[in-house]
Amino acid sequence: AATAKIPRMELDTAFNTFVNRALQRDAHSAFDEFVGNAEAFAKSQRKPVARWEFEMTPQMRRLEPNLVCGVWTIFDYSGGAHPNTTYRTFNYGILGAKPSALTFQNLLRPGLKASKVASDLLIPLLREKGASSVVDRTRSSITTDEANCFVVTQSGLRWIFSPYMMGAYAEGAYVIDVPFHKLADVLDPEGPLGRHLGEEGQSLQNHPRPQGQDDRRGRVRGAERGVGARGRRHARAGRVRHAARAARERGARRLACLRAA
Repeated sequence: AATAKIPRMELDTAFNTFVNRALQRDAHSAFDEFVGNAEAFAKSQRKPVARWEFEMTPQMRRLEPNLVCGVWTIFDYSGGAHPNTTYRTFNYGILGAKPSALTFQNLLRPGLKASKVASDLLIPLLREKGASSVVDRTRSSITTDEANCFVVTQSGLRWIFSPYMMGAYAEGAYVIDVPFHKLADVLDPEGPLGRHLGEEGQSLQNHPRPQGQDDRRGRVRGAERGVGARGRRHARAGRVRHAARAARERGARRLACLRAA
């Protein structure tokens, strides 16, 4: 069985049309590859060890008029010792006044190189997390393609490295979050994220965010820790308001679905 759920922006804008087509290409590419492999296997008349499966689902991280970012989670089993789960990020914004897929290089100040910046940022953090390929010094740098394994979140950039990328399969995925205020020296304030960062009070001029104001979820957690039952009631109310806001944002899109038996 194979399914792929595709988010679709419903507002009729040139940017949304670009995003919809790009998301459809992403989903169809992975879906068609799996189905093609399954059909080829069936024609070989070999007996499968177990039922083949494929599921591709999106998770949106930013959904704004000119910035759509998220992660595909792809689960597949096509024989072998275990199924596989991989992650593919996507970031669409405005580049040179036109809708575009955003790379890490697109976000950087002029003169900086994506692989070098990503290596300086991420290798120490991966070592702290115990990524075996980094700990044993099998690798000491991040490639340009790996630097693009990021998604723009509300509070910064999140890199998601699928199993096998930075260590053994058993280690699972490695997720590295870098907040915007720690990227001030490298992100271009005139680049694709400049306007969005400004709207959120983020600074690219080396003004760190005040302590305790990392994001909405951080403030809710702080309230829960703070003042007992009353604080928890306020925290729950905050979550309800946040959920309502998220529901309104989700109203701007819907899911299409690809299926194969």
